Amino acid sequence: MLRFAFIALLAVIALLFVLSLLPKQGRAVPDATISLASAEVILYPQEDPDAIWYFASPEVQYDPDLRETTLNNIEDGKRTINQETDFTIEAEKVVISSDDNLRGDHILAHILEDDSRLDMQSRNGRSVLINQREGNFEIPQGVYTLGGSTEESTLQNMIISFDLESFTAGGEGTIGITKFEIEDREEP
Repeated sequence: MLRFAFIALLAVIALLFVLSLLPKQGRAVPDATISLASAEVILYPQEDPDAIWYFASPEVQYDPDLRETTLNNIEDGKRTINQETDFTIEAEKVVISSDDNLRGDHILAHILEDDSRLDMQSRNGRSVLINQREGNFEIPQGVYTLGGSTEESTLQNMIISFDLESFTAGGEGTIGITKFEIEDREEP
């Protein structure tokens, strides 16, 4: 009886050895990116607890490895404070990073308080950054148009606070151009 048990044990070991030599079938690992269509995304920035961002996007991807959300073709993005919208944004592509900051190559913001427009563009490989912690737009190149006027300013390396109270621009090797119309003056 012991002999049969020993033979059975050897047979099992031989079978396991043969099975270990067979080619292994690779496990199919699904794509880690999660994709959503026609999604509405709400962002509660940790660094700006009074703000709530709302986005409507026909295509959203979340990459859990990078902890980033990519929103494509945003036409209805807005930031609210105490349920009041202070500005809206439009963009072909915006990435929300793990620290809740937004970045993109071209973002158009409409500031409702003074009906101004801020056309923010990347420059020399540097993206536009909407910095939640600092409460500002960091803009490599932008065009600012004051609402209700034809005045337009093109500036580089701009940093503008969300409330428009703080503004810096320029630096070595940058440009600053302002266009405006002069109304007809009456002759004395």
